Amino acid sequence: DCKMDYSVFHGVKFKQVRFERCDLREAEFHDVQFESVQWIECSLVGASFHQTNFRLSQFRRCPMAGLKGIANLRGTSMELPDLVALADALALELGINVLP
Repeated sequence: DCKMDYSVFHGVKFKQVRFERCDLREAEFHDVQFESVQWIECSLVGASFHQTNFRLSQFRRCPMAGLKGIANLRGTSMELPDLVALADALALELGINVLP
């Protein structure tokens, strides 16, 4: 358990790290490398990912509403309910208009 909301991570390399029940709301990840990183039940609401690189990393049960830079999650794995919850952010990033 940890509280790191509004944190800024720039040029960091995370390897074999496990974030569990961490509050990372509005956190910024810029030019960060993630290798074998697990995110479990972490709040990433409003977080932003820019120029990130993921390898063998996974998200499980992590709220991500309002996530910015969703395309930078390329290379991650996540459970289907988490992926479905990202549909709005994905549509926004891809310029897809969601009809009512």
